[in-house]
Amino acid sequence: YAEINDKIANNRIAADQLDKTYLGKFKKILSSKKIFLVQRAEMRFHREMIKGMNRGKDKGNDSKKK
Repeated sequence: YAEINDKIANNRIAADQLDKTYLGKFKKILSSKKIFLVQRAEMRFHREMIKGMNRGKDKGNDSKKK
């Protein structure tokens, strides 16, 4: 499990570094406000996707209980 935890942490760091790289590129073509709005939209999108997946799981569990 220690190795898995290390890999997860390294993947998160790599993803954050990639985000920072793209942020630098976005700054060249977009205003800070627009970058913020895009990032907020992405967070909301991911949150809704997870909610949808959880709703699907709940529906699947109800049919198994009957």
